[in-house]
Amino acid sequence: MFAMLMRRRWLGRATVVSAAVLLAGVGAAAYAAIPDAGGTIHGCYQTSQGALRVIDPSAGGSCRPSESALDWSQTGPQGPQGPQGPQGPPGPEGSGHAFTATSGGSVPIHGPTVVVTLSGLPAGTYLVWSPIEVVGDTDSGTNNTCLFVVNGSTLVVGEGDTFMYDAKDPGFGRADMFAIITVPTDDSSIATRCDANTDGAQEFGRTTALKVGAVN
Repeated sequence: MFAMLMRRRWLGRATVVSAAVLLAGVGAAAYAAIPDAGGTIHGCYQTSQGALRVIDPSAGGSCRPSESALDWSQTGPQGPQGPQGPQGPPGPEGSGHAFTATSGGSVPIHGPTVVVTLSGLPAGTYLVWSPIEVVGDTDSGTNNTCLFVVNGSTLVVGEGDTFMYDAKDPGFGRADMFAIITVPTDDSSIATRCDANTDGAQEFGRTTALKVGAVN
């Protein structure tokens, strides 16, 4: 009799433990599905008393006839666009505008002579290249130089201002003029003025000025 009673108690405890494990598993499964894969929580609202409960439609949960479905998401809808912020300060002036001019042919040299003039320049700082070539000259002498003239009066000595002559043709030379020049006003001009060792030598070339915001 006593043995049978103990066996019943043991079976009863085992049944309770099994039921608890089963309920825990069901609860874990339900918890894993709430919210759903899209982040939405599904619920039912009892309209007469205001009770609210959460359901899992994927596990067969549904609202009763006396309830209304009520879903909500963890992520709300996007809000309206905010007002536009104040305009920022203007950035530094960029480069990108180049000006160019050519001599338009050979220019006879009789003392210091303007070979090419670049005009109509806005105020600002420029990188200026002006390669000049000479024919019919000689490397015997010291007059074979060039310089820049800004607005007809300001003289600027550039790099590569002296003609270098061809070893095979001493009468042909080239001066690779370059300078960084700032013009103070709009409608400015930069001229390349050259001389030669031989009176009547012919010179020609091109001037290119690239406007830049700054040179560091």
